[in-house]
Amino acid sequence: EANAALEQRVSERTAELDRRNQGMRLAEGEYAVRCSAAQYVEPAAQAATLIRNETSTLNWSLAVGGAMSGRVLSPGGAGVSGAVVRVAGTVSGGAVKAATTDGSGAFSVRGLPAGTYRVVATAPAFGAGERAGVAVADGQTTAGVTVSLTSSSVITGHVTDARTGLPLAGAVGVDGAVSRLEPGATDAGGQYTLTGLTPGRQTVWCAAAGYFQQLKEVETSTNVATVVDFALRPVGHISGV
Repeated sequence: EANAALEQRVSERTAELDRRNQGMRLAEGEYAVRCSAAQYVEPAAQAATLIRNETSTLNWSLAVGGAMSGRVLSPGGAGVSGAVVRVAGTVSGGAVKAATTDGSGAFSVRGLPAGTYRVVATAPAFGAGERAGVAVADGQTTAGVTVSLTSSSVITGHVTDARTGLPLAGAVGVDGAVSRLEPGATDAGGQYTLTGLTPGRQTVWCAAAGYFQQLKEVETSTNVATVVDFALRPVGHISGV
């Protein structure tokens, strides 16, 4: 019955992809084709040679693999809703699966190849949490995986023109060993605030159109706003005949 249900789901998925790909045309040549489905282990890519006016058919056998479930908790022990959980195999180091926690902080990830995993959880207003060495076996669910988020730090400041002192519209982001954050934009007054940073040494960068980018190294602490201001120099122009 389980095999029949699996075949039915794969058949439905194939029919859906057929409908989506009607009218797709690819140039002749060699291709590496991958197949993935949310609840299954991603199989190896297959090579395909496309020839004009011919149809190439590729088949994959999808394995169910193992699963993992657990909760993401705040520093105070409460479940965190909307946290993003990323699961990466320790051998390849690449992200394998991702999930988002429900209202109680619970998450579930399926379709994992047997192995050992590193689990990282992130959520706004918190520092990232990590759980390493989580073992998963084929056909089994590793339950009770708890990832605790950390107290976060905040970086705030102003972005101005170094010559005039007027506020600038720019982007500010963090890219470092302890934190990596998507850039945030300044407001009309050149003010920015970055939250949810893991305390520690941060590399903060600032960029604006027509100005040289700046980098600054700062040390942040828990529940303390670190002020980092940027005064950007405009890019020069040379003209002549």
